[in-house]
Amino acid sequence: MIKQFMLSGAVTLGVMTSAIAGPYYAGLSYVDSEVSTLESNGYAITVGRKLDLLSNVDTAVQITYAEHGDDDFLSDDGSTQLNGEATSTEIAAVFAYDVGFAKPFVLLGYEATDFDFSGASGSGSIDDDGFYYGVGLDYALGENLGLRFEMTYDEFTDDTNVELDVETIRLGLIRNF
Repeated sequence: MIKQFMLSGAVTLGVMTSAIAGPYYAGLSYVDSEVSTLESNGYAITVGRKLDLLSNVDTAVQITYAEHGDDDFLSDDGSTQLNGEATSTEIAAVFAYDVGFAKPFVLLGYEATDFDFSGASGSGSIDDDGFYYGVGLDYALGENLGLRFEMTYDEFTDDTNVELDVETIRLGLIRNF
């Protein structure tokens, strides 16, 4: 299901045309996330708006919804098998430098994450939010279509004061319109 969604989104992004690259962009990415021993993959949808805030640096603001997928893991006691699934909503400021065919960028943002888990003894949820940062590269495939690579790092403290470090890698298409 996720692969079909990603394929149809990639085709849609590739087919959309515009005469001039406008101030808006949208993207669809494959997501690979790691939280301590939990590794999962899924997809992310990003929409953004370019801004002219700095003279030599391209600036933008973007919103991303990510479905990080699910994975099986052992509980803290090491004896209970659980399944966990994470989703997140992010807003970020993006600062890029145009070098012609590519744009390296840094991003700083705020993320709200929902981690749901279940097992034989019941289910639970951890909702947390916090700041994150990352680096990436937009590589031009055409006038309005590009390939985006992004790495982000988040550090959260859950309700029981346990620190959770989330490392995420994204690879996908980005379309300007």
